[in-house]
Amino acid sequence: MLVIGHHAPSSGHAEIVVDEREATLNAYRLLFRQGHRRIGLVGRGDETALNMNAARELQSGAMPERLAVYRAAHLEAGLPLDPALIRLARDGTEAHERTRALLACPDRPTALICGVHSDTPEILIAVRAAGLRIPRELSLIAYGDSRWSEAYAPPLTVIRRDYPAYGRLAAGMLFDLIDGGRGETVRFQAAELVVRASCAPPASVEALV
Repeated sequence: MLVIGHHAPSSGHAEIVVDEREATLNAYRLLFRQGHRRIGLVGRGDETALNMNAARELQSGAMPERLAVYRAAHLEAGLPLDPALIRLARDGTEAHERTRALLACPDRPTALICGVHSDTPEILIAVRAAGLRIPRELSLIAYGDSRWSEAYAPPLTVIRRDYPAYGRLAAGMLFDLIDGGRGETVRFQAAELVVRASCAPPASVEALV
């Protein structure tokens, strides 16, 4: 058996742990350097549960990894956490709806993180429906990468996994197990931040320089 996932290393099984933490922190650091102070996150999950527990979880850190890094990045930058900037959806349709609602708020975010790559088109349609231009009026970073992310205008900044390398690593570990070897039982596959043209200083900051 070979276990693959985001979770902590398991006991007794060979495992590849996906490590997005540093790449994600770098994404937030980029946005903070550009002057963004209100960064929205649209991810996967149950928004009802989030609404009930958001304030407590954001303070305690008891949350899924991508929310935990959201918290860690804000704490590192010395910025307050606003649970209203986090929206969770169970599928692409809900991601579209949550994004539209978030962007309709009077104090909307100036940057947005798309937590699920397959939801990114729905989020982009919601951004267009709100009449916002990327990156002039809204910066955007997506988890996951694809050729269409490069082809989109402007090309999207992404938190990317190297899937071919991921597959080769998994195959090599599995073949080693089949041959009776153990080798390294836990390996980490790091993601990377790929900076493209979908991020820029917010207009309010540009006006000051």
